[in-house]
Amino acid sequence: MDPLTRFQITELAIQAQATGTRKDLWVAQILQQGLVPNFSLGKQALNGIADAAALLFAELQGFYQLDRHSVTHQHTLDGLTLQGRFDQLSPQHYLTYRAGDLTPKHLLQSWLAHLLLASSGREIKTLTYGIRRGQVVSGHFEPMRQARADDLLRPYLQAFSRGNSELLVFPFETCRALLEQLDKGLLIPDALRRLDQTWLDPQAITDGQDPYWSRLMDAPSALRQSQIDQARTLLTPLTDAWIAS
Repeated sequence: MDPLTRFQITELAIQAQATGTRKDLWVAQILQQGLVPNFSLGKQALNGIADAAALLFAELQGFYQLDRHSVTHQHTLDGLTLQGRFDQLSPQHYLTYRAGDLTPKHLLQSWLAHLLLASSGREIKTLTYGIRRGQVVSGHFEPMRQARADDLLRPYLQAFSRGNSELLVFPFETCRALLEQLDKGLLIPDALRRLDQTWLDPQAITDGQDPYWSRLMDAPSALRQSQIDQARTLLTPLTDAWIAS
């Protein structure tokens, strides 16, 4: 199941929880809509999403509002106009959730939405919920002043602008794992050597399993210092700002 379809179905599963729809009826409705193949693996995937939605809804129902209207925000910063759509936005908070883990990669979208809201003058908390090993995991980003949000958004805008004219080398999971090793005190050559060893390991979840990255670079040791510095600029504020519940 592709990520967009999973996102759409998760939202439908949350709505089913809010309306008290029985799981078997909901699964039958989704199968009729043709969003997933109507065979055993499709039903298994839907049941898994429904179970995750039930866990999520038990935690976030105090913040969730059924049929809340989507809000579109636009903000111009350094000549670039940013636009985002917010489905669960209230005066007090912005609610985000997914039927999966909350790793830095999965938090990035919520983080950028949080920065856009704050950069637009909305100093509110962003709530994040997910599922890890069958348990709800949650956290939040604290309200932020507009000037600080502008400063944190600029590196993303600069990377986006450079990406229009040059190759942007930013294998997310590799960069995250590298920074994690460096924060433990390893020197860059030693940290890269460790990542090289698992780059193409079929038992490990790495960017090396992605044909795009495996064709673009032979191993993490191909990363330049400037690319490592950029990864820290983009990722460290996110991991520092997220507060686990």
